[in-house]
Amino acid sequence: MKYAKRLLLILVLTFIFATVIGCSEPTLTVNYYIDGELNNTTPDHNFYDFASIECSNEKANATWDENTWKLTTGNITKDTTVNIYFEYTDSPFKINGTGYATLQDAFNSVTDTNPVVIETTADYIGFGATPVGSNITLNLNGFTLDGAGFDTITCNGNLVINGDGCITNTVSDEYSKSLVNYGNLTINNVTVLNTTDNVAIWNSNNGGSVMTINDCTITREELDRIVVINSGEMYFNSGTITGAGDKTHPVVYNNADIAVLHLEGGMIVNTSESYTVYCDAGTVIHNDTIAENTYGVETAE
Repeated sequence: MKYAKRLLLILVLTFIFATVIGCSEPTLTVNYYIDGELNNTTPDHNFYDFASIECSNEKANATWDENTWKLTTGNITKDTTVNIYFEYTDSPFKINGTGYATLQDAFNSVTDTNPVVIETTADYIGFGATPVGSNITLNLNGFTLDGAGFDTITCNGNLVINGDGCITNTVSDEYSKSLVNYGNLTINNVTVLNTTDNVAIWNSNNGGSVMTINDCTITREELDRIVVINSGEMYFNSGTITGAGDKTHPVVYNNADIAVLHLEGGMIVNTSESYTVYCDAGTVIHNDTIAENTYGVETAE
């Protein structure tokens, strides 16, 4: 009888062990390959595109959702390995993972006043104007935008441009600007260049244009060229503005009755030792900016 009980116990334990082993969950291994390199996590969908997916289990369902940027699986009945491949995007601009071939296409996709972030993913030659009333943040991510004979970026709404990157215009015989503001424009840690026959920055006199400059490098090396024209309200808080103008081509030109230029910090330099700031009309409120050899400015360091 003892032997029968012992045998029964062994059979019960064997059944339980077999049941536990038979019910164990299969293992799912997911590998992310980014430009051919194995990575532990998914890449940022603003900079990479989904390329392909491989599944070692033919009966399993494994798909990559490009909208949610997530893997979905089903019918994983045995140990399964899924390889997902990503490539650096060929779209120079992306919004929430959606790519746009041109800067204007990206701007045109903004149809209301809700905040939108545009990520720059490559150097770009072209131009764009933001929609009226839009609220856009453009991250340059270290890349260069070149208008190549057309005003590179025109702000008609609320626009914040973050560097570190460059906005330029490189066609010397054209009369085009790098930045034009008709709205509310803020630039942070941006390099602004221009080699055309026009200025690098024009802040307009439409009665409501406000521009703020923080930690930027704004430069023109050509002789007798104005670098910045302020016809609205401008705050220069930090950074450098450099030009090589004569007395009729100052580095910064305040030129409208409604123009108000706030010099809050940073440095303005004329390498030709002529006027750095010329106030032809309007008001210049000078606080902490180093700006030697000014005209129409009550106080200058």
